[in-house]
Amino acid sequence: MKNKRDYIIAISGLPTGKHLFSFKISDAFFVDFEGSEVQQASVEAAVTVIKNTGLIQLEVQLTGDVTVPCDRCLDDLKVPIAFRGTPVVKLATGDEYTDDDDVLWIDLDAGGVDLTQYFYDSLILSLPLQRIHDVEQCNKEMIEKLNKLIILN
Repeated sequence: MKNKRDYIIAISGLPTGKHLFSFKISDAFFVDFEGSEVQQASVEAAVTVIKNTGLIQLEVQLTGDVTVPCDRCLDDLKVPIAFRGTPVVKLATGDEYTDDDDVLWIDLDAGGVDLTQYFYDSLILSLPLQRIHDVEQCNKEMIEKLNKLIILN
C-alpha cells in the first residue's frame, strides 16, 4: 500500500497525556483494498490518543461521505459517514495477539500504531446494508429495464 504510512501514529516517543491527530481519507485510500465498492471519499478522521502508564486508549471519529454504487440502479450514491470508536492499543510479542475488535495490537518493536485497516473496516461497517436512492432519484432507464425483467408468479 503506497499511502500506508500516512495513517500511522508514533506511540513510542509520545508523552503521557492527550494528543490529537487528524487524517484525511480520500479516493486514493481505497485503491489498494481489493474489492472495495467505495468509488470516492471525503472523510475526516479525528483521533485522540490518551496515553497513560500501561494503557493507550484511542478515541476515533470519522465524518464525511463516501460514494458507492446504488444497489438498485448502479448509479453513484453518496452515503454520509458518522463513526465513533474507542479501541485500546496493546503491545505484544509473538503469539500474544488475540482476535478482538476493540483492541489494536502492535509489536513492541513497531513504535507506532497503523490505523489504515481500522479506518477501512470502520468505514465499510458504517455503510448501510441496503444502499439505494429514493425511487425517484434512481436511474429511470435502469428501473424500466428491471421492471421488464420482473417475473410475476
